[in-house]
Parts: sequence; structure tokens; C-alpha cells
Amino acid sequence: MAVAGGDVKEMIDFINDAGIGAIGTVEDAKAQVRKLVDQSGGFGAFLLLGHEWADPTATKRSYELIAQHVMPEFQGQAAGTLAAKDRASSTREKHAQSQLDAVDTMTKRYEQERSGG
Repeated sequence: MAVAGGDVKEMIDFINDAGIGAIGTVEDAKAQVRKLVDQSGGFGAFLLLGHEWADPTATKRSYELIAQHVMPEFQGQAAGTLAAKDRASSTREKHAQSQLDAVDTMTKRYEQERSGG
């Protein structure tokens, strides 16, 4: 789709590269907000610019993604969940091995009971 002054991809690239917006993924939005927080030292509100360029359902989904995955990271709401994820990731191997050891122990015990030993 050609647009005066360039195609749509060029316009999107310009907005993202210039840092005047974020068009793309949740990670792109997080990176843009992080950049603004780092530049400003923090702020109390973040305003979204809405247009009628996209399908209303897609626009609503975009707002949902921002509310669910972007803003909590900057409001402190995600800190506990992210810390729990880190703890679970760092101890997963140990817990998995404990589970395998327990299954092995009980399997051996069962086999001994079945054999009358």
C-alpha cells in the first residue's frame, strides 16, 4: 500500500526508529516505555494515541495486550510474578530430579513388595 512520502513499512519503521511510538509487538511496546522511563527518570501516566486506522476488534486487543503485558511491568504489579518465575526457573532442575528420585524409590519399593521381598 503506497502512502505519500513512503510505504506503510517505511512509516512504521520511522515511528519506531525515531522513538515517537511503538508499532509492533508487546516487546516493542515494553522497549519504548522503558526508553521513556530511562530518559525521564519516571512519570505518573502514559497516554495512548488512538486512531480509527485499524479494525475495532484489533484495536481493543492491542489495548488488552498493553494492559496485560506492558503496563504491569512498569507499575510494579508484575514484580512478584516475575520473581516467582525466576525462582521456579532457577530451582526447576533440582525439583525435577527430586521428583524422579521419588518415583524411582517408590517404584523399587513397589517391586520389592510384589516380589515378597
